[in-house]
Amino acid sequence: VKALPEHLPSWISLSSEKGSIAVGARVRYFQGDASANGGDPTTLSQRDPVVLFRLNCDARTGTFVTTFARDTDLLHSLACNDPQAASDSTALRIAQYSKSKRGRGANTGVAAALASGRIIRDAFEGLARSMNVLGQRTGVGGGWKDNDDMSASLRQRAIQLACKDVRASLITCSGIAAVFGLSAVSMGVATGISPQVDMAGGPVSSIANQTILPVPPLSILLDQNLVETTSRTTDGDKTSRLHSDQEFFGVCCSADDSGLTLYGTSLFVRLNSPVAIPHRNE
Repeated sequence: VKALPEHLPSWISLSSEKGSIAVGARVRYFQGDASANGGDPTTLSQRDPVVLFRLNCDARTGTFVTTFARDTDLLHSLACNDPQAASDSTALRIAQYSKSKRGRGANTGVAAALASGRIIRDAFEGLARSMNVLGQRTGVGGGWKDNDDMSASLRQRAIQLACKDVRASLITCSGIAAVFGLSAVSMGVATGISPQVDMAGGPVSSIANQTILPVPPLSILLDQNLVETTSRTTDGDKTSRLHSDQEFFGVCCSADDSGLTLYGTSLFVRLNSPVAIPHRNE
């Protein structure tokens, strides 16, 4: 815990708490055109870093396990890729794909319907693996045996490479935890509505020239309208189709060396049927 921060961005803080490592971050909030500083993100620097999650170390094996605060049920479920984290609409899509298709087609449909759980699970599993490798390189759970004069320098190089992997994983997981943990709780308190995942389309690519983490945004439904469109076939028959135009308030983030920034966004989605994958227009 004392040596690793020198390899991490300044906005990430690590502290040791009763056999676990608490991972905290200083969160910035993007204010867009309303900001007096020309749209730059603002940091609540006077506040202490917010603890996003913890890494617990097994005293017997030296392996790490990620744990979350009791209030962040959504983040905990997503990190396990639990289907219970899905909204009713997403659960309906999963059931429809599992019922109507078999084999690879069904697995692809389920993965697309619940993309957030798969991405978040892989991110935190990658962090645990990186921490385990770093622990092994530094002698956690066992001692080192130097076979020759080169062993010490090779071990030091291996530790540096492991620190780079941990750095990348911590940046990604901190951004994910800020959205699906901190923001999910804040949105629920502010609105009285539980935010949903995978309802507003796929990941947002960029906002204000900043690359966004490749995770679908967390969102709350604001408004929706049923729209009927009429067309004619080549035979001259008249057909009508219904679709739903929905507006969401979404939260996503960017995380890099400069900081962790949360973005509030307006998302417009078209839903062709209750079991269709949402298609985002804007």
